[in-house]
Amino acid sequence: DKMTAFFGIADDNADGVVDFVEFQKCLENEDLRTWLESMELDVTDPGLLFLLLDTDGDGRVSHEDLIDGVDRLKGAARSYEVCHVQQSALELMRLLRMVLQHLHEDSHRGLPESTVRLPEFPISV
Repeated sequence: DKMTAFFGIADDNADGVVDFVEFQKCLENEDLRTWLESMELDVTDPGLLFLLLDTDGDGRVSHEDLIDGVDRLKGAARSYEVCHVQQSALELMRLLRMVLQHLHEDSHRGLPESTVRLPEFPISV
């Protein structure tokens, strides 16, 4: 299908993932930009688009990430912006959880495990 063909072109080094350099290079191709735009994706900010496709924040987009991301981002600009806000919030929650974990470990050294509780967040990160 077209999504698989796009991914094959974008994955320049054939390692099974697309990094930002590969993604940017791919967007220099006018035909590929036009195809993404036809999928109702805003390609004016490649960095933001890549960030939204890279849902786990590892700096790489897999074929599955691409398919899921395109489905999630298709449509009105509001959908695109909402996804960006959601991605940013999840990243902040992940970082906050990490900071709290370090604080928890530093402040409770030597205390019995049963007396130490780490706060839970309403969403998983």
